[in-house]
Amino acid sequence: MQDLPEEIETCYACGSGMNVAAVGPFSNVACPVCGEHNRVKRVLGPYVLERRHSLGGMSTIFVARDQTLNREVAVKVLSEQWCTDEKRISAFVEEARLTASFSHPNVVRVFRTGWAYGRFYIAMELVAGAHMEHWIRQRGRIPELEALTMAIQVTQGLKAAQMAGLIHRDMKPGNILLDEQGNAKIVDFGLALVTQGGTATATELWATPYYVPPEAVDGKAETFRSDMYAFGATLYHALAGVPPCAEDSMATDKLREAKKHIKLLQREAPDISNATCRIVNRAMSYEPENRFDSYDEMISLLEDAKRRLIAGEGDYNEPKRSFPVGAFILIVLLGVLAVGGWWWIYQKPVVIHKKPPVISVNRNAGANEMPGGPSADTQLYQKAKIALFSENHGEAGALFVSLRDDGKVPEPTATWCGAEAALAAGLSGDYALARRQALLTVRHAQYADVADPAVKDSLLPLLQKYDKLQIISASGVDASLQSNADLLIALLAGIKNWEQGSLEDAAPFFKAVAQAKINGADDWTVFYQKAAAHYVADHALLTDPVFNDYPTTRAACQESIEMLESFLPKLQTHGRARFNIRAWQLDLAKHAKRLKLQEHKEKAAPASSSDDSPLTIVSKVSGFGSSYDFEQAETYLKAQESSSLTTSLLTAVSASRKLMEQLADDLKKEAAVFPIELRSGTRITRLAADENGALSGTDEKGKTIKVFWPDISADTVIALHRNSVKNLQDNAEVTRRHTNAIFFDWLAGNRTRAQNAADRFSQAYPDFKSRWQDFISTLP
Repeated sequence: MQDLPEEIETCYACGSGMNVAAVGPFSNVACPVCGEHNRVKRVLGPYVLERRHSLGGMSTIFVARDQTLNREVAVKVLSEQWCTDEKRISAFVEEARLTASFSHPNVVRVFRTGWAYGRFYIAMELVAGAHMEHWIRQRGRIPELEALTMAIQVTQGLKAAQMAGLIHRDMKPGNILLDEQGNAKIVDFGLALVTQGGTATATELWATPYYVPPEAVDGKAETFRSDMYAFGATLYHALAGVPPCAEDSMATDKLREAKKHIKLLQREAPDISNATCRIVNRAMSYEPENRFDSYDEMISLLEDAKRRLIAGEGDYNEPKRSFPVGAFILIVLLGVLAVGGWWWIYQKPVVIHKKPPVISVNRNAGANEMPGGPSADTQLYQKAKIALFSENHGEAGALFVSLRDDGKVPEPTATWCGAEAALAAGLSGDYALARRQALLTVRHAQYADVADPAVKDSLLPLLQKYDKLQIISASGVDASLQSNADLLIALLAGIKNWEQGSLEDAAPFFKAVAQAKINGADDWTVFYQKAAAHYVADHALLTDPVFNDYPTTRAACQESIEMLESFLPKLQTHGRARFNIRAWQLDLAKHAKRLKLQEHKEKAAPASSSDDSPLTIVSKVSGFGSSYDFEQAETYLKAQESSSLTTSLLTAVSASRKLMEQLADDLKKEAAVFPIELRSGTRITRLAADENGALSGTDEKGKTIKVFWPDISADTVIALHRNSVKNLQDNAEVTRRHTNAIFFDWLAGNRTRAQNAADRFSQAYPDFKSRWQDFISTLP
């Protein structure tokens, strides 16, 4: 250390010079003169280190202030033990280069790289939140709807990496950052490889054993499907609360065997929908070729699983009912009693005992016990009751489930406890869990053959509807509420309608519960009415005029977004209310962008630059294509110096415009009737166009809404094209439309899909093959 050149910093307390050459950035150094501690080596280029954020295997990440732009950033610095290792330094520099080589909203952005104090650093986007590993550790499991939302975003980020020719090679919960709104961003491309022909072979295995794909264990070539496996394993861990394999050693033989015997997700987490389980299980197929053929395929299925979950559709794994040893012993005892019973009958008169006291359905017991006196069940019941009243929904639900499944709690009390478990989940905003508990309670009651009229005639029919899309009618609900059991059933009905998005059908239930006059009202009555009042208050917020229609100016859009932001702290319920506000904010933001685009189109003069590079030309035209602004793309290309590239791109732009015009004409004649999810997340069942070509959609409640082409994804445009040509008899017209669709997909959608379609089409149509090859050959 004595040979290091001096690096002098001044003590803030006494002004003495301190040689800090031997310490790393952000070190705490005591002044040799006055003894005061100083934080040294804080300035790295334009960044001032403010605090440590996290410590990784090879690096330390700091939160820093960008002095130029006055914003917080994350600065990643190679750790002390690696700062003189040339191989690790090269890998660190390569990570920065690879991450900066492409940009995507679900990948952490790299702003700048540099050297300071003899160390290489990377300045990147600071994500205000925590990584997914922290969420799993804190919460145990991530709710299915949250996990699916995150999964779609991560898969889109992985797709962007694949398009850039990269595989990440270390997908795991710790490398997925989740911001405060739950949006996911992939980080740490430290082990990433550039693929050659779609494959790459690593010289070292550094990945985490729980998530590493089998082909990496064997040192075989890796592809994008290797990242797909690792992310599938990550998603498994998030949904099940445990990693897919318990083997944490890197011994090849052990790890290979562990990968071959992974328990299916539905067995580890039977409350997860089968649609989601199928996606995770397939992504984790041992053989790469059995995984998804593309990220687009995986995204499509994830989005469908999410849609089904929100809509309350889908099926669940039917848990196998084991035959308990206790039941076997009971049967034997009953047999003995049956044999001896005849002797007993003829010896003594029969004494019929009353049923033991049960937990009161009407909750009229004292504060500390159930009818019948103190017992373990009484204590558990009171604990569940207190947890629910305190809005500790997770704890309350678990306790009520314990009471329902105990086997010692008599009926119908056990079944009512199951209903309370469903209520606790619903109040927490976890509708998937509420539905699961509702169905488990139905099975429990049917298995126990509960004869109570209130259960058979009212509760069970309601809980069975939790597995169906139908909206529960509130007709006559005001007059029917005469007991706490009625309040509970009405509250469950309201929550079902609410979480399925039918707020107007939910509100009458909540208002009826909140205003009901119950004889002998007790603490349960008060609780149910308080919970219902929360929904009534949120319903008033969600029916504010701000939700009625799109504003006509960008400024008004921003005002509406800010107004909605002020609603969030006022919400008194969980789940649907927050979702509705965020969804409408997103719609408003997109509408503002459309207005801005329209303003630019009206003001923009034809582009005059003719010296853009070929890559810039392709990039700009692709940008116009992504928003379907083919007119602007055409104007831009015509302003460039004429070349084979501009001619080819004009061909693609013209074909894309013709496809959109033809689809609009088709929609004028006949509406497309199939489920379509708009980019905002809104689902429509019908899409049509009026005589002027203006689009309109019909949502799931039958309401007509305005739709604009930018609202519709390129995948949906291709689906509309396929729907429009399936009944055409004119082969020449079909060929023209397919040609236009392939050029559109290349320009505005999925280039991999476009190339695959072009390859297949070329085999049947030589003219197209020649045209496509001419097009591809001009691209840079």
